[in-house]
Amino acid sequence: MTYKEAYKSVKDWKKKASLISMFHHKMCLKNDKWTMRATALYFGVSLGKVSEDIKIVLQMEKVKNCETRHDALIILK
Repeated sequence: MTYKEAYKSVKDWKKKASLISMFHHKMCLKNDKWTMRATALYFGVSLGKVSEDIKIVLQMEKVKNCETRHDALIILK
């Protein structure tokens, strides 16, 4: 299963954020010219979503009890 297929199959916002973050970091290791924009294009999401998801994953300890992605973003502001 590809990252994109996994992303489409999960409903949990934390898992979706983790998949985007893992994919992005994996691609950055393979290609030092890989960008968040390339990750956004791969998943068919906005550049802002990729940026926010990476931020959320890096601060997951702070937002692990949030019920929604929106709540997590509020805490991280």
